[in-house]
Amino acid sequence: VHPRKFQQTAGIILSIVPIILILLTNIWILFIAGSYTRKRTGRGGPKRSAVTMVACICWAFLLSWTPFLAIWICDLCHIKVPPICITIAEHAITINAVINPVIYTATNNTFRVFLIGL
Repeated sequence: VHPRKFQQTAGIILSIVPIILILLTNIWILFIAGSYTRKRTGRGGPKRSAVTMVACICWAFLLSWTPFLAIWICDLCHIKVPPICITIAEHAITINAVINPVIYTATNNTFRVFLIGL
């Protein structure tokens, strides 16, 4: 086995396994959150708010990191990626860092009151 080919194959495997685990874990969390909110009728209270917050954060993570991880895999496979795609992926990650506090503020009343009090 050629050492460079082995290194490339190992790199792809070692990057795809964590990506798949992260995606499956987030999808599982979203599934649990969705089934929890379907079981609850009416106002759900703080638990419903927490489930909504977790679901929003998981979706934001999935939507913002998937392009970057796809480009990373393409780079490992030596597939040429247009520069605009790289720029979009980098900005998506930055947007995720900005969106998380907004999600916390929008879904958590205690956090919102604390921020207003500052």
